[in-house]
Amino acid sequence: MKADFDQVPQAAREVIELYETHAADLCFPNVDADTLSASQQEFLQSCVAVEAAQQALAQARAAQREQEEALVALARRAYAYACVYAEADPDLAHSLTRFKMAQPERPERAKSKPTGRKRRSSKEAPDSDKGDGTELPFDRERAPAAAALA
Repeated sequence: MKADFDQVPQAAREVIELYETHAADLCFPNVDADTLSASQQEFLQSCVAVEAAQQALAQARAAQREQEEALVALARRAYAYACVYAEADPDLAHSLTRFKMAQPERPERAKSKPTGRKRRSSKEAPDSDKGDGTELPFDRERAPAAAALA
């Protein structure tokens, strides 16, 4: 990582440039072109350190989120196992009533766009003449219940 000189405040850059241009004329105790330049370098190093710390923090937060998701998934699985076991254990079943396990968030399904075709209701049978439906062959003598339904 390298610090950008644009991070140096504009006013400070202008004064540093002034001192660098007039180094022979502008030389005071503890304030000259060299001390200003050194201070600017220290500032830029601190900018690099801050940027590195921010990246490390972002990585640590991402790792924490992953660990949290893994922990919650494991807790849900453990809860589900306990619920199955609790079917035969009334005390455990009672203990489980105090837990409120939130369901995992699921992505919303995309809503289907109308295609312009008329949807057939579940009560309507397909027209075999039009070839819309598939008729399954069966022997009506062998399957009297199925024949009664037809």
